[in-house]
Amino acid sequence: MDKLLSKINVKLTLAGSISLFLYIITAIFSGSDGILVYMITNVLLFFIWFATLFFLEKESVSKPDVLKIIIVFSVLFRVVLLFSQPTTSDDVHRYLWEGKLVLNGVNPFEYTPDSEELEEFHSENLPRLVSYQHMTTIYPPVAQYIFAAGYLISGESDIGLKIIYFLFDLLTILVLIRFLKFKNLPAHYSIVYAWLPLTIMEYFINSHIDVAGVFFLVLLLYYFETGNYILASIPFALGVMVKLYPLMLIPYFLLRFRLKQSVIFFGIASIILFTFSISFIPDKVPVTDSFSTYMENWSFYGSFFSVLKTIFANETARTITYIMLVLVIGGISYYVKDIIKATYFTSISHVIFIPTLFPWYLGYLAVTQPFKRLFAVYWLFFALNLTNLTPLLKPWKEYLWVGLILYIPFFVLLIPEIKSLIKHQSKEHEDPQKH
Repeated sequence: MDKLLSKINVKLTLAGSISLFLYIITAIFSGSDGILVYMITNVLLFFIWFATLFFLEKESVSKPDVLKIIIVFSVLFRVVLLFSQPTTSDDVHRYLWEGKLVLNGVNPFEYTPDSEELEEFHSENLPRLVSYQHMTTIYPPVAQYIFAAGYLISGESDIGLKIIYFLFDLLTILVLIRFLKFKNLPAHYSIVYAWLPLTIMEYFINSHIDVAGVFFLVLLLYYFETGNYILASIPFALGVMVKLYPLMLIPYFLLRFRLKQSVIFFGIASIILFTFSISFIPDKVPVTDSFSTYMENWSFYGSFFSVLKTIFANETARTITYIMLVLVIGGISYYVKDIIKATYFTSISHVIFIPTLFPWYLGYLAVTQPFKRLFAVYWLFFALNLTNLTPLLKPWKEYLWVGLILYIPFFVLLIPEIKSLIKHQSKEHEDPQKH
C-alpha cells in the first residue's frame, strides 16, 4: 500500500510540476498577442489534468499526502498567474474602472464610461480600454465592492483583484473538500475543480469576477446540504450580487422549504440584498438598463439559440430559449430532490439554453462536477477553448465549425448519460427532503 501511495504521489507531483511549468509559460506570453500560446497551453494542461483524474480514479486512493499535493499545486498554479496579463478578454478594464468610480463615490449604474461628467477620473488607460463605453454597468453590488477593493490594493493593475480572487478560490477548494467528505466521496475529487485549466486561466489570467460567485455557490450548497438553511441564505444573497446565477435555484428552494423556512430564508436574503443595493439605485436610468441590453442582444456560441436564430428572428429565438430554460429548471426543481444534482442539472440546462456561453461561465458547473463527473461536461471544459479563436482571428465572429465541434460530441455524450441518471433516479424513490 505504501509503495502504491508513493507511486501515486510521484505521478501527481510530476503532473503538477509539468502543469506549473506550462502556467509559467502562459504567464510569460500573456497579453492580447499571446492568445495562440494561451490556447496551446490550455490544450496541454487539459490533457495532463484529465490524465491525472484518470489515474487517481483508477487507483481509488485517498490519503492526506495526495490531498496535500493537490492543494499545494492548486496554490502554485494561481500564484504564478498573479502577474499575467489579460489575454482573451478585456472585461477586467471595466472592473477596474468601476472600482475606481465606486471608491470616488460615483455610481456606475448611473453613468456610462463615456459620460462627460466623469472626465476628471480619466487616465491614460481608463476608460480608454473599456469596451461598450456607452453602457452602464451590468455587475451587481457585491461585484462592485470587489472591484473597488481590487482598485484600492493595486490601482489600475489587476493584481489586487487577483489577490482577492485567490482568497475566494482557495476557500472554494477548502469548502469543496469538506463538502466531498461530508458526502462520503473521496476528497481528492476536489482536483476536478482545483486543477481545472479552464477556470484557473479565466480567473487568474483574464481576471473574471465569476470566481467569487463560484465560492458563494459552493458555500450555499454546503450549508443547505448540512441542514443550515439560515446560514445558506447569506451566500445565496451575496452570490446573487456577484452574478445573478443563484436566482435559478429559487424554484428548488420554494419546493423544498416549508412556509416558515421560506419566509426566514428569503427574508434574510432580501435584507442583505437591500442593504448592499440601496446605494447603487440610479436616479436617471433603470438599474437593469445594461442587463436588458445584454439579454436582448448578446450571443456567443449558444447551442439551441444558434439553431433557432437560423429559423426565427432574434427576439423570437431568445424568447423560445428563455422559456425552455425556465420550463426545464422548473422540471428539475420538482423532480430532483438532491440539491447537488439539481444545481448540476440546472447548470447544464443553463449551458444548453442561454444565447451567450463564454468559457468563464462554466465555473458554476465546474464546482459541482466533482460530485457527478459526466463526460459530456468534461468535453465542454476542453472544447470551449476553441471559442478563443474568435478574439484570435479578427474580426470578431462565431465559426460554425467550432460550434459543431463543441456541441455535437457534447450532446452525443450527454443524452445517454442523462438517460442513465434518470433511470437511476427513478429507482431511488427518494422522499421529499425538508431542511
